[in-house]
Amino acid sequence: MSVSDMIKMALRNLWKRKLRTFLTILGVIIGTASIVVMVSIGIGMNESFQRQVEQWGSLQVINVYAVGNNSYYYDDSESTSSSKNDKKATEITVNTIEEFKKIPHVEAATPVMNEYLYFIAGKYVADASVQGIDPASMEAMGYKAEQGRVLQEGDSKTLVFGADVVSNFYNPKLSWEMRYRSPSPEIDILNDKVMITTDWNYGTRYADKAIKPIKVDVVGTVSSGSSDGYNVFMPIKELEKIKIAQSEYEAKKYNNRNAEKIKKGVYQNAMVKVDNMDNVKEVQEVIKNMGNKTAAINI
Repeated sequence: MSVSDMIKMALRNLWKRKLRTFLTILGVIIGTASIVVMVSIGIGMNESFQRQVEQWGSLQVINVYAVGNNSYYYDDSESTSSSKNDKKATEITVNTIEEFKKIPHVEAATPVMNEYLYFIAGKYVADASVQGIDPASMEAMGYKAEQGRVLQEGDSKTLVFGADVVSNFYNPKLSWEMRYRSPSPEIDILNDKVMITTDWNYGTRYADKAIKPIKVDVVGTVSSGSSDGYNVFMPIKELEKIKIAQSEYEAKKYNNRNAEKIKKGVYQNAMVKVDNMDNVKEVQEVIKNMGNKTAAINI
């Protein structure tokens, strides 16, 4: 029997049993489609989960905290009070950052300083959390500009705004009720004149005229939808100058000789970027063995 005869016989048998043939084909189609749909849903859910986790922070970035008497950062390695007390106080300095950069699999490292400041654009103001970092490391840390650019080496009085901060400007002369009722002003953050102030009463009759606003350039914005959207980024040395000047001004104004002095070049925390997510735990252990606390998102 030739191959053509076998094919003809098969087709005749299939045609004689139309219902069985239809049900068999239907079962194969449904089974195959179900497998494809289930695999697709699994891949989609995994990608969605990873995007959500990345909104909390980069999966390749380790947050490093100095150990000290005033350290409020949790470390799961410190399960007992005795182990916590055994740790010696540490400081994060420029030399510490250079040591981090020498660790295998580390792509970039930067000290971090945080502060809350006021921003002025014309007659409008906005308050936001400011994160001071090494401008040369911002792109390496995974930050991407939605408009303009991120900070880069050589920047000084330069800012990158979170997109959500731009929509928070308001007229300080209005009452709180009117601020909420009024529409958000149109601010062209990349082109408007922007200044920084530490005066929380700026624009009101209680403004402190002794505090002079600082002119800055806004070079870019980062997208909304994550915690970065509510932050403003600037070179850490410039933020350090602002904090030191404000601390000295308040100590003099209120005659507080016991006011805590900010040590120049000494930081409470840092960020370390690892080349691959699989190497994060390994780098974490090295940093912990150097006497610091660490935190990273592990999935």
